[in-house]
Amino acid sequence: MIVFKGFNKDMTCTMGRGTFKYQLGKKATADKAKTANTGLHSTREPFGILRYYGKLGTDVHCICEAGGDISEDEYGKVASTELTPLQKLTPQQLAMYEAVFVQKHPEICSTRFRERETDNGFYAIARGKNPEARGKRGTVVILLQEYSRSKKIKQIEAYNIDGKVNRAGWYKIGGYVGDKGEAEEA
Repeated sequence: MIVFKGFNKDMTCTMGRGTFKYQLGKKATADKAKTANTGLHSTREPFGILRYYGKLGTDVHCICEAGGDISEDEYGKVASTELTPLQKLTPQQLAMYEAVFVQKHPEICSTRFRERETDNGFYAIARGKNPEARGKRGTVVILLQEYSRSKKIKQIEAYNIDGKVNRAGWYKIGGYVGDKGEAEEA
């Protein structure tokens, strides 16, 4: 099962009353797995790890493979007897995984997004009927457009603000709308 896990900058995390050091590509093991009790903890929702390891740009965030005995709660929190960190993710990559997760699993998505958003230095995610987001160079703008009569995601658009292809400023579904944004130009 593909899951996400956060770590301190040295790839350690709290395990019971101590810490455990993980290594990329190396399987960690535990004797038992029970969510919120024992085992190697992770989450199906990418941003779920930010509740515990939320220092973007400092903490390490990884996509992992959970195996062995797996225990999962209704919110997507996972405990397993095997966990292998596969790849470190940038905050921008983590945001892209979150956008896809929101589209595929709206029933367990715990993250709430506003319809109009500005970047946090890494990404800006806006969700709604007419999402708008502003990004500066080095960030990613992600727009999650909902269907007109439901909260399900109709469309995702993402823009890597590199200063060449995509300029800094406001974006709506369909692309760039300017430095001030359509709502501010009126």
